[in-house]
Amino acid sequence: MSRDWQLGGLVLGVLIATDRTRLKPLALLVALTAAAAWAATRPDARLPEIAFGLHLPALSLPEWHAVRQATEAVLLPQLALTLTNAVLVTAAIASHLFPDDRARITPRRLALSSGALNLLLAPFGAFPMCHGAGGLVAQHKFGARTGLAPAVFGLTCLSLGLLLGPQAADLLGVLPLPAVGALLVITGVDLAVSKRLFDRRPNHLTVILLTAAVGIGVNVAVGLIAGVAVELVRAGWRRRAPRSTPPRP
Repeated sequence: MSRDWQLGGLVLGVLIATDRTRLKPLALLVALTAAAAWAATRPDARLPEIAFGLHLPALSLPEWHAVRQATEAVLLPQLALTLTNAVLVTAAIASHLFPDDRARITPRRLALSSGALNLLLAPFGAFPMCHGAGGLVAQHKFGARTGLAPAVFGLTCLSLGLLLGPQAADLLGVLPLPAVGALLVITGVDLAVSKRLFDRRPNHLTVILLTAAVGIGVNVAVGLIAGVAVELVRAGWRRRAPRSTPPRP
């Protein structure tokens, strides 16, 4: 949002003003569309040339040196973030938002579906994908309640890729980043200011805050390791602590 505080602040203000109204889903669509139109009409705007066609994906298996390079540069650094944000946190939030489907939305199923889709589609040039907690919160906040919302989103992305090919990324780039930043602020606040967080016991909250501090100050992997270590110590201490016996009547 620092690229254009006026635009980012305007979009953020619209989203906040309509948050408690029935206009919230429509306001998001209108605000982002208006921001993209504004960016496209600026004097310094560089609009991509759009040429429709059929762009089918081609099979391209990676060579060994590419696998090793990706493992060092992407897989290992991303592993902790994927396990937390795309598996554990997503399962926890989904079970809270959709309690009737709690038995089906498990970390195991999220991990298996993400892994299977990436293994299947990556050889065809697909971008790495996962079940992101931020996307789940954003879609639910702005009105999505069924599988139709991600289905429409997926079909839209698939259509852009098949019809525009590499130009699809250029077209999406018309949407100004300050507007996207405003949406991320709304989603981030929803993730951070959670009733589940404030309902925790004080000793649980200590583990959560320590994990967050290390994750922000160092990196997510170190934060995850620190959080697991402190939680093991807390759980062990609690098991060994003498329990007070209730007084006899």
